[in-house]
Amino acid sequence: MVRQAMSGGEASSAAPGAPEPAMAGVRVVELGGGVAAPFCARLLADQGAEVVKLERPGRGDPSRDCAPFATGRPHRDASTLFLALNTGKASVTLDLATTTGREIALELVRRADVVVSGWRPATAERIGLDDAALASANGRAVRVAVTNFGLRGPLRDARASELVLCAAGGLAYLTGEYEDPPTKLALNQCQYMGGAHAVVGALAALWHMEATGEGQCVEVSLQEVLAGLLQGKLSFYSYMGCVHRRQPRGRGGLQYALMPCADGWIAPMFVPGANVDWELFAAFLEVPELLDERFATRAGRLQHAAELDRLLVARLAERGKFEWFHTAQEWRLTFGVAQTPEELLACPHLDARGFWREQHHPVAGTMRMPARLFRSTEDPQLPARPAPRLGEHTAAVLGELGITTAETAALRAAAVA
Repeated sequence: MVRQAMSGGEASSAAPGAPEPAMAGVRVVELGGGVAAPFCARLLADQGAEVVKLERPGRGDPSRDCAPFATGRPHRDASTLFLALNTGKASVTLDLATTTGREIALELVRRADVVVSGWRPATAERIGLDDAALASANGRAVRVAVTNFGLRGPLRDARASELVLCAAGGLAYLTGEYEDPPTKLALNQCQYMGGAHAVVGALAALWHMEATGEGQCVEVSLQEVLAGLLQGKLSFYSYMGCVHRRQPRGRGGLQYALMPCADGWIAPMFVPGANVDWELFAAFLEVPELLDERFATRAGRLQHAAELDRLLVARLAERGKFEWFHTAQEWRLTFGVAQTPEELLACPHLDARGFWREQHHPVAGTMRMPARLFRSTEDPQLPARPAPRLGEHTAAVLGELGITTAETAALRAAAVA
């Protein structure tokens, strides 16, 4: 009964006889918006957790207003970002600025195993749903706080965009062309990385709670996640006193270079010592000029990088990227293809693995979406529930709390639900 109410009347378990999903019966309440916290909760839902997403009446999660829209025009139930972040969840609308809305939210927290919050600390405190309030309501719950800069420190309440996070975490300094300013990564990768880290912390704390009965706060600072990813680069300064930065395109290293070819871009990686020698690489490309003594050593290739790039670009332009890729595989060479979004959707490898699945949404229509982002040997086939419409499950979830249909209607009329 609880599972059906939390998922809006649909059981989230696997088919009869199939193994139970890893997080079957785990109840999650999601607070706040953004990308990192919803992505964390979505990964939990992918494993069978029952996720209730609390949203503002009439407006919903800010990501509902993010283009593009599957309908071709703005619609709060058709933002492709929202649809991707919130599959498998239930949507409950509550005005948490009101006493009644906050009390209902705390009652949901009392019944939850995990609470995932994406608010800045000052926002959570103003609403009355900061970690102290959540712990007071349910000391057994795992409370995950995903914030820009952490719950403590001089920047704890600072606002941040994806660009700000990429810069503050040091990642932008290493990204982009050598001659250009530091560059933001595409899309919302900083927040996705933070959400993935939050899941790891949540699962560890959940294991601890089941063993001891004690909940705890799992604090994830997006800035710290990014800074932690740069540990290898930071060692350049720690041990050599130098600053690692963006590298010039024509540097002759061929370990991280994307190069143009006839129909796009290819990554012709040459990694010395990885069962590849320069003579083999030159034979594969059928460019005898590469055997010139100027290019025989890594130091020589770096010294004559401009000439080396000229030879490689001219040769690679003669074939398409997939032809180069498959031919390189036959030679057991490591080549990579820069796939466009259209090519990614048609990727035969992803198709063979069942990565994409079609999902029908009552507003957005039929969409091709990624399936679960990680799998296990005991891999139950969960119902493919689409992202919820705004407030779709309010009546069902509130009904589980003992709030009648008439009372829910009154809350909606008062803009509380």
